[in-house]
Amino acid sequence: MARLKRECHIGVGYHRTGKLREKLIREITGFERQLQALQMQSGPVDFSLLQTYKELIACRQTVLKGLPQDTYT
Repeated sequence: MARLKRECHIGVGYHRTGKLREKLIREITGFERQLQALQMQSGPVDFSLLQTYKELIACRQTVLKGLPQDTYT
């Protein structure tokens, strides 16, 4: 018996995204904690490091928002 082929539409993913979603959330949380710890430190402020953490968080949030919903979980 032949299997029906799924149509391949551009921009539609049929892969499970749950694990990637969890990994991104863990990374975002970790970077947010590191950013908060850096902001609470007394002494000279490393503005480039602060900006780096903010950009890392923003990039991962953008990727997270762009993931299709995992319909297999």
